[in-house]
Amino acid sequence: MFLFGIVELLIILLVAVVPLVLLIALAVVVTRNRRAPGTAPPGTPSLVERSATLRKRSDHYREERSRILGMVDQGTISPAEADRLFETLDRETTTMACPFCGGEIRVEARKCKHCRQYLVQEMHGSRRLTKSSDKVLAGVCGGLARYFGLDPALVRVLTALVIFFSGILTGLLVYLVAALVIPAE
Repeated sequence: MFLFGIVELLIILLVAVVPLVLLIALAVVVTRNRRAPGTAPPGTPSLVERSATLRKRSDHYREERSRILGMVDQGTISPAEADRLFETLDRETTTMACPFCGGEIRVEARKCKHCRQYLVQEMHGSRRLTKSSDKVLAGVCGGLARYFGLDPALVRVLTALVIFFSGILTGLLVYLVAALVIPAE
């Protein structure tokens, strides 16, 4: 009878717990090695560099506009020619070519509407899955909520449901493994 209980426990561990632990370990490795959503490819300018470029374009626009208005005042060009120059100037200073696909996009865009590449690196670098300081037990649910952009209460309720329906021991073991594997902030 005792031997049957041990064999049953080993079967439960092999069938339910080991695959879940391996799946969580695989998910953690994949999330650490891939580029997080919302980050720019290597070589894209930082937000500070991008702001400096936008400031230079704005200064250039003001200088050219005042130069064109001065030419109209002097009678060098007609108002119709000035309007055509203003249209060209507006197009030059408000649009640019995407460095990845060459499509025309607005200068202040952070993401290309054609190829969906990010044009600016975020200030914080890449997004990582970490435990949250807003925690109830170990911070796993808060970290998952922040990573996926969800409400922490919703993630906690879903985690409780998953733990309950997957078998309480299995669910708690998975949570414990996640608490040990996921790094702190």
